[in-house]
Amino acid sequence: MSIDGVTEEFSGDYQTQIDINLLADQLEAKLCDVPLDDGGRRHGSPECHISIVKPQVRLVDVSQYAPQVLLVGAYHHRSLDRCELDKLAALRRALPDGDDERASTLRRYLAAIADLESEARSYYRDDTDDMSAEEFALMLLLDGWYILHYFGVGDGGGGRAVDIFAVRDVFYLLENQIPFFILEKVYELIHSPPPSPGATAIAGGGSSSSSVVVVDGRARATVYRWRRATQYHAAGVRFKRRALGLGDARCVLDVELRRLTLHVPTLTVDNNTWRVLRNLMALEQNNPNLGSHVTAYCLFMSHLAGTARDVDLLARKKIIVHFMGCDEDVADGFAGLCRGVALSVDDARQNYLQPTWERMERWYSSRPVNWMALLRRRHLSNPLVAIALLAAIAGLVCEVLQAVYAVKSYKTRS
Repeated sequence: MSIDGVTEEFSGDYQTQIDINLLADQLEAKLCDVPLDDGGRRHGSPECHISIVKPQVRLVDVSQYAPQVLLVGAYHHRSLDRCELDKLAALRRALPDGDDERASTLRRYLAAIADLESEARSYYRDDTDDMSAEEFALMLLLDGWYILHYFGVGDGGGGRAVDIFAVRDVFYLLENQIPFFILEKVYELIHSPPPSPGATAIAGGGSSSSSVVVVDGRARATVYRWRRATQYHAAGVRFKRRALGLGDARCVLDVELRRLTLHVPTLTVDNNTWRVLRNLMALEQNNPNLGSHVTAYCLFMSHLAGTARDVDLLARKKIIVHFMGCDEDVADGFAGLCRGVALSVDDARQNYLQPTWERMERWYSSRPVNWMALLRRRHLSNPLVAIALLAAIAGLVCEVLQAVYAVKSYKTRS
């Protein structure tokens, strides 16, 4: 019952009065505090966000998402930065020697970065409100120049550009990032001439603008799962290495089934492989607009190479090249790769390998195919047995032809 904006509700022996007008005013005040503008972004919403890895993914292995050499970006500004002095020293070497000229140059750099502070902040999906605008702009300038300096883009840098751990930290760890256009702006400020080959290399490598899988919880009529490599091989499927960079395959994701041969690009496996793949999957999980090709590929490989025998087969086919202690270590890495990851495996728009899985599943489930594979495996694996079988078939054909011609000649005489 409602009287003058006050609603009375009766529940058993209790009577509750709700002041609708007061409740509406309180809700309206909260709604007014919610920002609806674009936060000052110049180029609209970013295509790709820098975000914190989801807890259910991180808890599988926390170490896979933590930088070890270079700590950069908004999510690590409160960390004990082991290279803070190196960052300051790198920027100091990029500034003029004279006090007045150095001060004016530094003001110019900070003013230019401050103009981009709001736009750069919009690339961070998770909360960065604990950083003031001044702190954020300073972080962008120091981290941006230190990355360029560390990888040899500029005078005096590049001594450690081959450090694979630094490459991993800067290019592949999801949380350890700053927007790429900040790197471009910092380079433009400090090196006005045309970019050096080193800058071009970094631009090509760093730009990104362009299930135990926890598939969704709906019940399925069929269970999506790739077979193991040894199972496919026993069913007659051949595996062939697909060349990379020669016009055949652009990247390791280019898996293709041609008739009965599965062409798979070579994947080099070392201690950093799982870290890189997990962070790329985390990037896709947090940015659905980027697609899920890496996640679908990791699901494929985690099923295909889930045991040591599978890894041994794929290694003999040069589809996997690894530097681990044994095949079992590689299989363990693949088996746990997709733990905690979500993917709608039946949706071809999200799982680009779904049509390939369907074709291979039909082939694997075909009885004639399995009988032929069993015949080859048990009776034709020995070349002498195969030759004897061919000779027997040829003899049988000759006997049939002889019988046919004998009947025809008999009819002719009659």
